[in-house]
Amino acid sequence: MRKRSAKIPTSTLNPDKGAIDLLPQPVVLLDDKSRVVMANRSFCRMFGLKLKESVGRALSRTGQGWNKPALQKLLKQALLAKNPGKDIEADFKLKNGKGRTLRISMQRIAQDADRKPLIMIVLKENKTGTQENDTLQMFRFSIEQAGEAVFWMDRAGRFTYVNDQACRSLGYSREKLLRLCLWDIDPVFPRERWDSTWRNYKKNGQCESEVVESLHRRKDGVCFPVEVAAKHIWFGKTEFHVAYVRDITDRKRAEGALHKSDERLRQAIRVSHIGIFDHNHLHDTIYWSPRQREIYGWSMDEPVTMAGVIGSIYPEDREKIATAIRQAHDPAGKGRYDVEHRIIRRDGAVRWLTIRSRTFFEGEGHARHPVRTVGAAQDITEQKQLEEELRLTQSAIDVASIACFWVSREAKLCYVNQQACRSMGYTREELLSMTVMDIDPDFSLEMWEKFWQTHSRDKVQTFETTHLRKDGSRFPVEITTNYLSYGGRDYSCAYVRDITQRKQAEREKGDLEMQLTQAQKMESVGRLAGGVAHDFNNMLGVILGYLELLKGSLSHDSPLYTHLQEIEKAATHSKEITRQLLAFSRKQIIAPRIVNLNDLIWDTQKTLARLIGEHIDLRFMPQHDLWTIKVDPTQIDQILVNLCVNARDAMSDGGILAVETGNEVIDENFCRQHAGMKPG
Repeated sequence: MRKRSAKIPTSTLNPDKGAIDLLPQPVVLLDDKSRVVMANRSFCRMFGLKLKESVGRALSRTGQGWNKPALQKLLKQALLAKNPGKDIEADFKLKNGKGRTLRISMQRIAQDADRKPLIMIVLKENKTGTQENDTLQMFRFSIEQAGEAVFWMDRAGRFTYVNDQACRSLGYSREKLLRLCLWDIDPVFPRERWDSTWRNYKKNGQCESEVVESLHRRKDGVCFPVEVAAKHIWFGKTEFHVAYVRDITDRKRAEGALHKSDERLRQAIRVSHIGIFDHNHLHDTIYWSPRQREIYGWSMDEPVTMAGVIGSIYPEDREKIATAIRQAHDPAGKGRYDVEHRIIRRDGAVRWLTIRSRTFFEGEGHARHPVRTVGAAQDITEQKQLEEELRLTQSAIDVASIACFWVSREAKLCYVNQQACRSMGYTREELLSMTVMDIDPDFSLEMWEKFWQTHSRDKVQTFETTHLRKDGSRFPVEITTNYLSYGGRDYSCAYVRDITQRKQAEREKGDLEMQLTQAQKMESVGRLAGGVAHDFNNMLGVILGYLELLKGSLSHDSPLYTHLQEIEKAATHSKEITRQLLAFSRKQIIAPRIVNLNDLIWDTQKTLARLIGEHIDLRFMPQHDLWTIKVDPTQIDQILVNLCVNARDAMSDGGILAVETGNEVIDENFCRQHAGMKPG
């Protein structure tokens, strides 16, 4: 069995004071200084005392007769446990002034909560034994009804008396239990140990009570923890070992749970790197845990004072925190303290701390004062740095030139930056009340579900769609989405770029590519036409040469001469056609001359009509008094061809293409607006 140093509960060791108070015999309990600890009503009535006034009073002051030497001797013997079973008679003067001879029984009994012996004195009139029997019956009844198990053991270790609770706790009948010994129910206490235990008690006389913890084994074999308050006593001329036993299963379970809870708390404190402090205001002492000292950079043997604590606070925070501490310690307040501030460690490093504490007070009104402050501190420097980095990141995203949307799993907009608001024409509050389907009507809820499944797998996606502004206009966008988790929830972070200009540039690029292809085609046709015209022009030169020879060999009135003139006219006209083809192929040598523009347009009109197609109606509107110009006719032909081809490309559905001539005077104002022009 293991000894415990804890105090013995009074209810475990002392007689039932309620039962004593109901006894008809006068009974008083004394401490080792002969002071009254408890007196029952019969005792107070006999000596004319009040219940409350009797407690703490010396026995000699309770009535006349207690100072007799015989009584004082008996009292000393009782304290030393050397008078088992001895009674004496003494004369007393009672409340009514009459004298009476009483028989006095003194017995040292169980200890009180301070582990000091108590003396119980029972006063009995010298009559029949009826009252004594009543007293014994009352004592036995109180023992039988006690909440603790009571065991009396003889020299052989056998139980001579057990109460009802002892039988219930062990599951035995009284008859069966009285046939057992201590080691039959206590597996921790061996049989060999009993003799030495008894001898030790015998050697020291009636020794002090001893409190131990052990195990008791029930009839069914189940063991349970118990607390045993054991005492060696004399009853009459016989020695006994008396044990008051309490089942402490619930207490052990609670202690185990408390131990586990304390261990979890210690582990949590170690893992969370929290420092603990305890300020005793009554003694003005401050305790810091090792982690608390580590946070502040203080050594383990460095004394902690309030001045030192205040001095370690960052200068800019010192006044604010000192005020908060005074408010937390103010008896008029609630004693709560929850702040964040900076400190300067012993090594000069600046750290951020969050500190929470509670101050406890005693007293009421003006007497209310702080007695203890308990709290915890945690280093949050890294957290503060991370928060600052997050603020910078958020600021950078918020002012970014590209729109940013955070979208939840339910397609709800959770965050939008300034560019998103500008591009959509909504306020931030309006956008945060909307969903993806509100800004992209073509994106249905079914499409969103499919998108989220692939998005959670692929993490990053880029696609194009259109967004709908507040004014109802649509614009094309390119979206790059990133799948991420934050705070236990999943989000899609979308960066949205307005690609209106890019789409326009792509269309213009397509048009230019088509024009380039057409130009390349026209260049190929021009080259072919130039080659054909060149060869045809050579053949026309041969034809015209032979016509000149034939005409020289015939007279003008010859019928063949007229035919030769027609042939020469057709060849000349063919040569003009060849010239136009060479102009189209840009192989004609530039030769400016004075010409009438109307005549040039009339000559190329048929060629232009064939070039632009039958779906376009070519109309020529010349001015009759048109001025002549000096220009290479071939270049005019090329200009007309280019203008008509460009007009044809712009008139895919057909229409009227009008070519009009007129006289215009170019002034200096026109020249200033058109570089390279000269007035005239």
